[in-house]
Amino acid sequence: MSAEIVKGTGVVWSTSGLSISATGAYAAGKIQSVKYELNGETVEVNDEDGDVAAVVFFADVEKLTLEVVPTGATVSAAAGNFILPARGADVAITDTVDGEINSTTFMFMSGSKNRTVKGVATLTMECERKGRTTLSTIS
Repeated sequence: MSAEIVKGTGVVWSTSGLSISATGAYAAGKIQSVKYELNGETVEVNDEDGDVAAVVFFADVEKLTLEVVPTGATVSAAAGNFILPARGADVAITDTVDGEINSTTFMFMSGSKNRTVKGVATLTMECERKGRTTLSTIS
């Protein structure tokens, strides 16, 4: 495949520069899409008039949704990679484009498999990272 050509305003193109590894059965695939979300809890502090005087943000939760086409040197090898990681497994992210998620580890929370008559099989992996800490610091 030839390199993409971007004319005009620069944009982030594709999922190039992104790789994942997960403990458990999943071993290899082509990343098709990535969705990153940042959420958490908030508490509003009111003043004596009932107006919001402060907002406290805490308990951050980062969510990462990955869609992957399992691959292998043969169809049998690709089928061997069509297995979701165990719930709670580590999913390590390397991304040379997005520094916010580069070199981070998320927990695999849930996932799904998809097969269609006219299409490739895909895995969808829902991952989370709580409190912007690494998994080794969560007891």
